[in-house]
Amino acid sequence: MTMRVAYYFHKGWIDEVQRDAGEIFRDVWEAAQIGIRAINWDTVYGVSAKEDLKPAQAEAMHELRRILRHTNKVGRAILISVCGEGRGIKDFERQAGWRDRYGIERLREALDDVAECRGLITRKLKP
Repeated sequence: MTMRVAYYFHKGWIDEVQRDAGEIFRDVWEAAQIGIRAINWDTVYGVSAKEDLKPAQAEAMHELRRILRHTNKVGRAILISVCGEGRGIKDFERQAGWRDRYGIERLREALDDVAECRGLITRKLKP
């Protein structure tokens, strides 16, 4: 379970679906075994050899790539930092030079992207 995401849910900063999306991202992140070794982004994005990958790890990397492609550059960075690596959103805000609480707004957007990608929500398109 993503402790940061659970904390943000407990505080009422994100909703239940967003919490579930954060936990899904963390589960996929861990299944790809990215959290315990250096990230080889060439493998994640599919341009290097995959002989050393276990089938479950390769599937998780494929799913991680699908999720990351479903959000924007800032959303990807927040998902990796907060949900994947377990860093606090306040640290991300400070490093990005953002105003207070802007990071949680962007985290909500990124988690909504994950939720939509995984079919937990459907967003209505504006006419």
